[in-house]
Amino acid sequence: MEFKDLAAARYSVRKFSKNPIDPQTIQDILATANLAPTAVNKQPFKIITVTTPLGMDKLATCTPYTFHAPAAFIVCAVEDEAWVRPYDNYNMGVVDATIVATHLTLAIHDFGLGSTWVGYFDPKAVTEQFN
Repeated sequence: MEFKDLAAARYSVRKFSKNPIDPQTIQDILATANLAPTAVNKQPFKIITVTTPLGMDKLATCTPYTFHAPAAFIVCAVEDEAWVRPYDNYNMGVVDATIVATHLTLAIHDFGLGSTWVGYFDPKAVTEQFN
């Protein structure tokens, strides 16, 4: 598929099937996300993969928007490892994590699965639930 076709075809899913995702597919999606460009290629992010009903229940305590998905990826910026722009000391960690999340959503669609990007969550609760 051409990239412009992939970008045009991808959409935000609000109702997911309960079918589990093949572990190899998850690994392939993560490998694609790791190809995302980051500032100075520092790769200052961690991805938490949530694939169990217990994990998804924990995620539901952090956001009401899980849409009953069978799995989720939590993309975390590691700001202490991120490149800082010297002109204004702007930390690129969140920008880099957002680029990774975009790659994830496109990779997920490319693998024939649905996704949605959720920004409505309680960061403190995510930290408490997923360390």
